[in-house]
Amino acid sequence: MKALFCYFLAFITAFGAMGCASVGKEFNYAKRSDLVIGKTSMNDAEQMFGSPFKSSTVSNADGEFQVMRYSYAYADITGAKARTLTLEFRNNLLNTSIYNSGFSEDSTEFKTEVLPQINRGNSKKVDVLRIMGEPTGKARCPSSFSDFKSICENSTEVWIWVYTQKSKGLDTRTIKSTFIKVAFNANDIVSNIESSVDN
Repeated sequence: MKALFCYFLAFITAFGAMGCASVGKEFNYAKRSDLVIGKTSMNDAEQMFGSPFKSSTVSNADGEFQVMRYSYAYADITGAKARTLTLEFRNNLLNTSIYNSGFSEDSTEFKTEVLPQINRGNSKKVDVLRIMGEPTGKARCPSSFSDFKSICENSTEVWIWVYTQKSKGLDTRTIKSTFIKVAFNANDIVSNIESSVDN
């Protein structure tokens, strides 16, 4: 998740030294449960969340992708925290959805110690869901995000768990992000795993 985390970190660092401040735009993050990979359109997303904070178009060998980012961050003397929703569309249908929040009311924090229970070539989607709980993001392969290039090889779908903790005071160097990505093949069997756990 290096590229996506770099965006998150740059976003939150941009105002960390300002004291008490907010940046970005609040959005109805509770609506993210209505997102459906392969069905939600860009128009549907705008109706759910409003205009994105940032949008872009990416073209590569796999076609043209549209990316919409919804972001909101807040900082005071106790620390800086943010929530971001990144949506990628291919042929106007949702291809990737990733949510990350350091706010207590919708925190995406997850258990990392259960990762060894997931086995490549053996565990199924139902097993991963039981072990990890609902992912904070899903991606269809291929994706325009470089973070998914290697894990998408021989895979059809990737589930993501990502959490970026609140900074200690206004020192954004203390921000730490943790992620787990689990890829599945066409038979819904785990084909690959990538994580920042113990990195």
